[in-house]
Amino acid sequence: MASLSQLTFRSPLFLRLYEKRIHGRFLSTFAKEPMNYTTLFDDLQRMGRAEPAPQEPARVLDLGCGTGWYARHLAGLDRYRRARITGVDLSQWAVEVARTNAARLPGPHAGLDFRTGDVQALGPELTGPVDEIWLCGCLHQMSDPRAALGEVARLLGPDGRVFCQTFCRNPRIRSDVDIAVMRRAGHQVFERDQLVGLVGSAGLRVLAEELRGIVQLLVMAPGRQPRRGARSG
Repeated sequence: MASLSQLTFRSPLFLRLYEKRIHGRFLSTFAKEPMNYTTLFDDLQRMGRAEPAPQEPARVLDLGCGTGWYARHLAGLDRYRRARITGVDLSQWAVEVARTNAARLPGPHAGLDFRTGDVQALGPELTGPVDEIWLCGCLHQMSDPRAALGEVARLLGPDGRVFCQTFCRNPRIRSDVDIAVMRRAGHQVFERDQLVGLVGSAGLRVLAEELRGIVQLLVMAPGRQPRRGARSG
C-alpha cells in the first residue's frame, strides 16, 4: 500500500513545489533547526571527511532520488566532473521532473541520467562497484529497508561511501507527537539499535552519525559495524 508521501509524489506539480517550497520546511520541523537540501548535503559531506574515500568517485547513485536535487548538485561540483551519476526513483513522475530539471543545467552533463526503479530490488541492470551512494529521504518509506540496504551493499565498491538521511527516535527530546505524525504519513521512524542492526546485517558499517531532532544522518562504508554512539541535539 502506497504511503501518503508516495501518493502525493505522483503529481508533477506537487513534486516541483516540494523541492522549491516544502522540503526545507518539512525537514526543519523534525530537525528542530533550519535544514534544507544544501545544509543536509554539506553536513553529510563534512561527516564523510572524517574517514574520506581514497579517490574521486567515478560512479555515483542517487537512490530514491525524487526530483534529482542531489544528483544535479553533485554533477555541478568539480570533484564529480568525470563521474557517472545515476538517479533512481520508484515514481515515474519524479523521474520525469528530474530529467526536466537536469536538462536546464548549464553546460553538458553527459554522465547524468535518471531512471525508474525499486531501491529494494534494483535488478541486474544496475551493477557495481559504485563509489558513492546517496540514500536521502527514502529509507524510511521502504516496506523492506533491509532489502534496500542489501542492494546498497551489493552495489557499493570496497572503498565506497553511503550518505544517508532518514528518521530515528531521539531519546533526548520528547518526540512522540512528531513520530506519530511521521507514521501517519506512512514513514518509519527507526529505533537507533534497529537501524544500526539493519546496517550491520547488510554488511555495512557506520562511519559517522548525527541526530538532529529525529532527522538521522549517516555515513556508511562496507565492513563490520563498530560500536559508536550518536551525537544528538
